Amino acid sequence: MDDVTLCTVRVYTLGRFSLVLRLRQVIFSGKTQKKPFELLKALISLGGREVSQSHLIDVLWSDSEGDLGRHNLKATVYRLRKLLEPDVLQWQDGKLTLDPARCWVDVWALERRVNHLLHSEEEGLEALDSELNFIIDTYHGPFLQGDDEPYVLHLRERVRSKVLRVLSRSAERFSQYGAYAQALSAYQKGLEIEPLAETFYRGEMLCFVALGRPAEALLAYEHYRQVLHQALGISPSPGIAEFAANLRASSICLAIPRPEK
Repeated sequence: MDDVTLCTVRVYTLGRFSLVLRLRQVIFSGKTQKKPFELLKALISLGGREVSQSHLIDVLWSDSEGDLGRHNLKATVYRLRKLLEPDVLQWQDGKLTLDPARCWVDVWALERRVNHLLHSEEEGLEALDSELNFIIDTYHGPFLQGDDEPYVLHLRERVRSKVLRVLSRSAERFSQYGAYAQALSAYQKGLEIEPLAETFYRGEMLCFVALGRPAEALLAYEHYRQVLHQALGISPSPGIAEFAANLRASSICLAIPRPEK
C-alpha cells in the first residue's frame, strides 16, 4: 500500500529510522526497546511477509541454543506488539508478517514505485514527473544507515542500485520530451546518492546547456573535477573534459564583442 495516509503505523527507514503511530513519533527509551526495534528492522529488511521464525532467530539470536531462541523471539514479538497497533504484527504457522494494510514502510513503497518505472515501457510526462517527485521526496538516504547487518546491507544496496537506474532512465526520458528542468532534478538527485557518477555530471551539464545556463554547466564540471581529485586522485575522462573545454571556448567566443562595421 503506497498511500501513507491510510495507515496508522508508519516506519521510516531511508536516511533515518523512525516509527510513527497515529501521527505521533515513538521516542526510543533505552535498552527496553532495543530488541523490539531490532526485530522490526529485521522484518522490514527481510520483506515483512511470512518471514520464518527460524530465519529471525538465526539473525537476531544466533548464539542461542535449544528453545532459548524461540523463547527470545516470543518475548520480543510480545513487546513489539505492545508498541504497534493491534494485529499489525501477525504470527501464524511459524511465520511473521507486518500487515501492509495497517503498516506503511517507506522503503517498500519506494521499491514498488521504482520497480514499476523499471518495468514500464512508456510513461507519460505527467505520470513520470509524479513518480520522480515521490522518489526524490522519499529517498532521504541509505536504508537503515548505521546498521551493518548482512540482511540490512543487501536491501540497502539493492534499493540504492535501483534508484540510481530509475533516475538515469527518467532523466533520459525527460530529455527526450524536452523537459530539461525535470531531467536536471533527476541527475542532481543521482549525484546526491553517487557523487562520483560521471554520467550524471555529463547529464547535468547537458541540461544546463539546454536550459541556456552554460556557466552553471562549467561550474558543475569544475565541482566534479575537484571531487574526483580529492576522492581518488584522478582526473575526469577525456570525453567530459573535452566537452567542458569546448563549452568554455564557445562561451568565451560569445562574450567577445564583435567589431562595428
